[in-house]
Amino acid sequence: MLDSNSVDLADDWSLDGRFLLYERQTASSHADIWVLPLFGERKPFPLVQSPFDERLSGFSPDGRWVVYTSDESGSNQVYVVPFRGPGESGKTISEGGKWQISTAGGQVPIWRRDGKEILYQDFQGRIISAEVSIQSGVFRVGKVRPLFKLPPNTGFDATPDGQRFLIKALGEDYSAPITLLVNWKTKLIR
Repeated sequence: MLDSNSVDLADDWSLDGRFLLYERQTASSHADIWVLPLFGERKPFPLVQSPFDERLSGFSPDGRWVVYTSDESGSNQVYVVPFRGPGESGKTISEGGKWQISTAGGQVPIWRRDGKEILYQDFQGRIISAEVSIQSGVFRVGKVRPLFKLPPNTGFDATPDGQRFLIKALGEDYSAPITLLVNWKTKLIR
């Protein structure tokens, strides 16, 4: 179970529904990335723990990698580490087992659904695309390029193919109603 003496914020869960990634911060520590297995004993364990703040983590679509931000360089950057579940042993894929994706600042990282791209926002508000792959068992970062600019700290998400984006627009009226249509298929005329 979760520690009641900490602040725990959920970040992501694995696509197979077996693991929850979350940020844990206690009064005496920085934010770290923890994992809660949603099966068996449900005993949480740290994934990334350091004297720095690690936040905004997310599983790769295949569940083998975790992307997150850390301020270990003095400003937030985007990193990737391999994911090992509880009881899994062995060395990480490569020496060090951590790859820096961004070079000029990065936040709010997300994976494209096919696992071939990580998207994040830099400090100028640009959405950055980083191509990623696994070659000969080693995680590799390919071409990194800016796509478009958003206002700083604007939330976004991408469609599974990475071709369209959902942008959280901040406007004057925050009280606009949201309509959720359920069972919409039954309303179709056949």
